Amino acid sequence: CSSDLTMRFIIVLSLLIILVSCTKATPLDPLQTVNLASTITHSVEVNFCTPPAVQQKQYLKTVVVLDHSGSNALNYKMMADGSGSPDVSSGKMIIDPIYATDPKGLTRYGNEATAGTLLNYLSTLEPNDPADPTRFFAAVDFSSGATTFPGSASGFTSDIAGFYNQVAQNAGSASGGAPNDSGGTSYLSALTAAYNIINNDIQAAKNCAAKATTAAPTAACPKPGIATSSSYVVVFMSDGSPIINVTGVGADGVVTGPIVLTRESTTEILGKVGAMMALLSNDKYVTSINMFTIYYYAPGNVDQNSQALLSQMAKAGNGLAYNALSGTNIDYKQFQPPAKML
Repeated sequence: CSSDLTMRFIIVLSLLIILVSCTKATPLDPLQTVNLASTITHSVEVNFCTPPAVQQKQYLKTVVVLDHSGSNALNYKMMADGSGSPDVSSGKMIIDPIYATDPKGLTRYGNEATAGTLLNYLSTLEPNDPADPTRFFAAVDFSSGATTFPGSASGFTSDIAGFYNQVAQNAGSASGGAPNDSGGTSYLSALTAAYNIINNDIQAAKNCAAKATTAAPTAACPKPGIATSSSYVVVFMSDGSPIINVTGVGADGVVTGPIVLTRESTTEILGKVGAMMALLSNDKYVTSINMFTIYYYAPGNVDQNSQALLSQMAKAGNGLAYNALSGTNIDYKQFQPPAKML
């Protein structure tokens, strides 16, 4: 029993010795400061070569491209599949004025009394200031080939009244008749003419800017020595595919052999639109280029291939595509370029 008490005493004493001998841990040594090597800096001088700043004046220039092919006055019945191919289920092409797309020119031209239409739009515009014109126009009428106003695709006119008179004459308004419509539908001819009009205008702007500011102003160069920037709008209207020839059909519509519709290449057509848009590279003289397209058609006689092509052209031309039933009105006020900050 005594030995048991002795053992307990030794254990308790040992614990006391351990507790007494424990002290607070010494603080950790502070971390040494590490100094990174100083960052070596370099400098560089850059000279940006830019043209001198110029105060540009903007102009709005519109090219109106109108289809004058024979299908406006006399057209054939198409297949119901929308391909644009003639319906020869009866053994002949059915050619009839009821399929004409715009016999009186009302869709393309309208009249002075109908708000928004081309003739109304032009008749309501304020005349330009001869010393400082800002709104210009050009026209392209096309069928198997293309004609322009002003002639030879030379550019634009700022004479709004004179342009109105030309458009009214093309519409047949002066004689109370109808437009002169005949032949095929050459998109390539029309687009080439529109391209030449814009390109010639850009070259004229460059030549005008290169003149001395003391040079005498002219109609082609109202502000000599000043760089002018233009916004170009192209309004392209057609009633069908770019068909330039039809074989296998007699004059009376009777099928004489395999019917072949010769169409211009879609790739070439879109290439022409692309070439026109490439003129934007002349950014000192071109603010914007936008192409709007309109497909117009007789009721129940739709060429979906043409519809799709015109839509592709508008997309490639940074514009919008519209569809118009024959006899409806086109509002030219909607063909405005987007507002841009220079």
